[in-house]
Amino acid sequence: MKGYVTIVTAFLLFSATAFIESCYAQTPTLWGITSVGGQNNLGTIFSYDLNTGSYAVWYSFDSASGINPTGSLLQASDGYLYGMTNAGGTYNSGTIFSFNISADTFKVVHNLGNPNDSDGIAPWGSLFQADNGLLYGMTQYGGVHNNGIVFSYNIFTDAYTHVHNFGQSEYDGFGPYGSIMQASNGLIYGMTSEGGEGASGVIFSYDYSTNTYRIVYNFGFHHNDGVSPLGTLVQANDSLLLGLTYLGNINGGGTIFSYNIYTDSEYILYNFSIFLKGQAPRGSLAKANNGLFYGTTYDGGYDSVGVIFDYDIIADTVADMHDFGSNKDGVNPFGSLLQASNGLLYGTTGLGGDYDSGTLFSYNIANGEEVIVHSFSGRNDGFFQVADVIEVDFPTGFIQLSSLNAELKIYPNPTANTLTGTINSNSLKTSGKIIAPDGRVLLDNILMQQGRFEIDVSGLSAGVYLLEVTNERKRLIRKFVKQ
Repeated sequence: MKGYVTIVTAFLLFSATAFIESCYAQTPTLWGITSVGGQNNLGTIFSYDLNTGSYAVWYSFDSASGINPTGSLLQASDGYLYGMTNAGGTYNSGTIFSFNISADTFKVVHNLGNPNDSDGIAPWGSLFQADNGLLYGMTQYGGVHNNGIVFSYNIFTDAYTHVHNFGQSEYDGFGPYGSIMQASNGLIYGMTSEGGEGASGVIFSYDYSTNTYRIVYNFGFHHNDGVSPLGTLVQANDSLLLGLTYLGNINGGGTIFSYNIYTDSEYILYNFSIFLKGQAPRGSLAKANNGLFYGTTYDGGYDSVGVIFDYDIIADTVADMHDFGSNKDGVNPFGSLLQASNGLLYGTTGLGGDYDSGTLFSYNIANGEEVIVHSFSGRNDGFFQVADVIEVDFPTGFIQLSSLNAELKIYPNPTANTLTGTINSNSLKTSGKIIAPDGRVLLDNILMQQGRFEIDVSGLSAGVYLLEVTNERKRLIRKFVKQ
């Protein structure tokens, strides 16, 4: 791990307190994980600076922290990065972890696979934060029926809950590879690669307000349907979700499909084949600022090692934009693409590049140019990149990390009625606010007379909250518990 950092997240930090002064610029950075490599050859967390092109390994996984992370990282509302590993941890069944960029600290927040709890085992996809503030994820195995589970995790209380056990009914889905998303109707949607009436996977919905799980579509039940989706659904418009299947259709190379969240109808939009525009997409679609959806295939194309394609939902056309494999190009992309703030698409390949250990590449939608921005080199660098990258922005400048106890004292914590505190501040304009876990400001403009305050919190519901104290130069945030 790095000895120090000179960046800090511009969002709320719950377990660390930072005064931020003299912020000069924004540093857009890509963050990702490799499934293998690093100091222990068990995977890494890495970053890539879009401004400087610098690549850095921040963390190397071990058997205790988790083995072989496979999904993507998620930046949650508390500012931390969250992810999962496929194995390792206390029960050698995977972990849920957090990573604090500003403090350069890694923490296992849950060890998967507790046999006394019929916990899930071996997650493959990524975590997703719904509008209720909870993180949702899936495992391939484990649970009551050993077919995997849907779970939720509360980043503020550390509460971990089984939401659904796959295999609960005869035609339930199982074996999810992708991730969960939330549609415009407020429901959570996901897919499995197996199970269902067609034995080829399902689309399911989950309503967290009523705790209702429902299978809304069965893959492979109709002739020439797509089968075995491995990615995640994306919202195309108010009513349609788009997705990819790995296999199936007339040519056997997978499909692009739409699903209507109001009519429960699925429609095949495109059939992949081996030589025409690739085959076997393993990731998801990503919508770019030109209105087109972009994706990759694992196989097919000119060199039979995958392509970048676009899909025009208006014209209903698919175009092969880049064929992987030539001149030490990456090969066999597993994941999805991301359009960064500089307008370029970024993605990864599992193999290929200078060292045949995978690549991080960019693609310019304006001129069709694909560039290898980093070739994974092997053991210490990390390799076998099967996940997507995300972008995180940071203000840069001088940062002073203050002692939690020296700058701001609050007591009692937990509290039932009154929160009392003091802050070391010479400013006459110090004020505070109380923020709920979902970001709502519940109490505002709390005056801090001579650095001392008393706040009546008796009207708040029991739970975890943030106290934010600010003046014209600084901001300090502390977490407290209302009983």
